[in-house]
Amino acid sequence: MTTSSTIDYNANLYGGASLPVPSSDRRAKVGNPRFLGPITGPHGTPETGPALNAALPLGIGAGSPAINTGVTATDNGGADYAGAPVYNGLPDIGAFEYRTN
Repeated sequence: MTTSSTIDYNANLYGGASLPVPSSDRRAKVGNPRFLGPITGPHGTPETGPALNAALPLGIGAGSPAINTGVTATDNGGADYAGAPVYNGLPDIGAFEYRTN
C-alpha cells in the first residue's frame, strides 16, 4: 500500500496486516474486519462464477468495524458485489453489505 499524497483515502478499514494508516484518512477504522472465512479456490472470472464464490468469505460478520462506517457512493447500481441490495442501514466498508438474516 502506498500513502501517496495523490491518493484520497476516506473511511477505509485497516486490519489483518501491519499497514500504515494514511494520515489523510480521517475516518479510518482499525480492527479485525471479521471476514466470514478464508479465501479458497477455484478462481475464475465474475462471468463464470468461481471468482464470486471465492470472494464470498470476504463478507463481514457481526461486530465488524466495517458495518455502517463507510461512505455513500452515488450511482452505485444499488447492489453489492454479490448482487444484494445496499444499503442495509448506513454504508458498509467493503464489497459486501452486512446482512442480519
